[in-house]
Amino acid sequence: MARIDIEYGSLASSETLNHNFRYLEESISAFAQVIETNKASLESQLSTVNKNVTEKLDSGLDELTE
Repeated sequence: MARIDIEYGSLASSETLNHNFRYLEESISAFAQVIETNKASLESQLSTVNKNVTEKLDSGLDELTE
């Protein structure tokens, strides 16, 4: 679905406006899905980094204690 251009200053039909609102709604929905996917990926990567850093710190502390 593509946005229908409306000439500046002209009146648009309800059908055209509804079409453009549906287009915007679909575009926003698609963008929200991209954000959610990227967020989940980032959270997973951060969890891995946090786990690795914690393991390294614990290992280092154990060595210092000995």
